[in-house]
Amino acid sequence: MKGLKMTDIATWGLPDEFAGDTTNNLIARIQHYRFQQKHQLLDGTKIIPKIETCINVMRAYDEFGEDFPVAVDVESYTDDELLD
Repeated sequence: MKGLKMTDIATWGLPDEFAGDTTNNLIARIQHYRFQQKHQLLDGTKIIPKIETCINVMRAYDEFGEDFPVAVDVESYTDDELLD
């Protein structure tokens, strides 16, 4: 698509200090990324990534670093309001 910029695509946030630390247990990193980090769509809707999404984000971050964004897909998250 002509004129499309990376800022036009919603991407998952980078793992923070704990979730991004590969010396921490992977399950603990995923739990932290999923429930402690805040995630939202470009319109401000709060979302929670699915477990598979968290694994993909961790894999991309661990293998490629912060320069490899993972796009948000409608099937990759749960609406935060559904969990209240």
